[in-house]
Amino acid sequence: MSDWADPGPFELGDRVIVRQDRVHPPGPFPAEPTGTIVSSGMPTMTTRGLRRTYGDEFDEPQLDADGDGPYVFADVLDVYLERIEEASVADVLDRARSRASTTGSQLSAAEILEHRDADRT
Repeated sequence: MSDWADPGPFELGDRVIVRQDRVHPPGPFPAEPTGTIVSSGMPTMTTRGLRRTYGDEFDEPQLDADGDGPYVFADVLDVYLERIEEASVADVLDRARSRASTTGSQLSAAEILEHRDADRT
């Protein structure tokens, strides 16, 4: 059984790609977009059992599997996420500033970095 107090395999600021579902294609975002984790893994009940969802801010707006969108952000199940190169500090700061200015994000860039760095120590 998972310890749901543990944030899971992804941390704020991690760079990820949203992979297609190999068993039940195409998955949530068929274009396999890249993005940055901007919110922690929250427990979510799914048809696959209890999983984590992570807030993923896409590098470019995306259409979902139903053709809806474009979306700049989505909560994505952990089973679709794969870590890619680590985001640089400048990249995380730029994304957080952009998000804050357009969406009124509650976390500042400094807070995102502080959470990311605190989890790694």
